[in-house]
Amino acid sequence: MAATLSLSEISTRARVDARALRYVLEHAAVPFARAAGRGRGAPRRFNQAQAFTLALSGLLFESGLRRSTTAALARQLMTRLFSDVTGDFDPVARDAESFVEVGDGLNVRTRRPGGATSVWHQIGTMAPLAVTYRPLIVVAVDAAELGRRLFDPR
Repeated sequence: MAATLSLSEISTRARVDARALRYVLEHAAVPFARAAGRGRGAPRRFNQAQAFTLALSGLLFESGLRRSTTAALARQLMTRLFSDVTGDFDPVARDAESFVEVGDGLNVRTRRPGGATSVWHQIGTMAPLAVTYRPLIVVAVDAAELGRRLFDPR
């Protein structure tokens, strides 16, 4: 089992403001926000799936996406991509490029340059959109780099 990360470690490694991470947690924008800690004053620890999801949610929130959008995306990540949220996982192949893209603040897809690109999906339901859908605004997070920063710090 891989080591867990504290909020401070996630903030430092992912380069996302700790206040944004706390906001995401306090407003239940991630599915594990209300999980029990080790007691008052003890820093919470997050497994890899939780750390990745929290960092991604914080980055998207900082980029201007609404809390409801980041919360819906976090729920989808935790239920669809990370089936075992208590153990180790590799969120992305960290030796390859991989992006999570949010289009028009409502839709999501994954993209691997030179590889597979998923179709756009509505975030809340994951219903696929028409192949003709082209978002006007795209916010992209380099998921491979985020994984490297969190789990392979130098």
